[in-house]
Amino acid sequence: MVAFEHSSFATVVRFAEPYEDSDIVQLTDRLSQLNSARAPYVLIMVNEVPTPDHWRKLLVQWYKRERPATNAYCRGMIRVQSDFSPLAAKLEHAASHALSAFPLRSVATLEKALALARAWLHPPQAQPDASP
Repeated sequence: MVAFEHSSFATVVRFAEPYEDSDIVQLTDRLSQLNSARAPYVLIMVNEVPTPDHWRKLLVQWYKRERPATNAYCRGMIRVQSDFSPLAAKLEHAASHALSAFPLRSVATLEKALALARAWLHPPQAQPDASP
């Protein structure tokens, strides 16, 4: 089972048992819809995403088709992991630069994921210097 929650700055994806092959189709369809909207988005994955081999193949095929749009509109993907490790997160961060045009991060809580998503989509604006 897969469920989606949307806000103005993120789409939260939650997988739950029982997993069905239709879940991966729903996920790729939803991601394609996000790309078709032609607006920046952040994807937050809650719970471990099951990755049977045939799901991985479908994701690779989808990404090959959607790479230009995904790289244009996706501002990042965040995984919420209950077994979060700061060291693993640093290694993942370093590796993500080589793998995609957008950042991939792991955090311990949904609250941290939402704050990071907000920051990626709405970075603080530099204030103009008001001095004479």
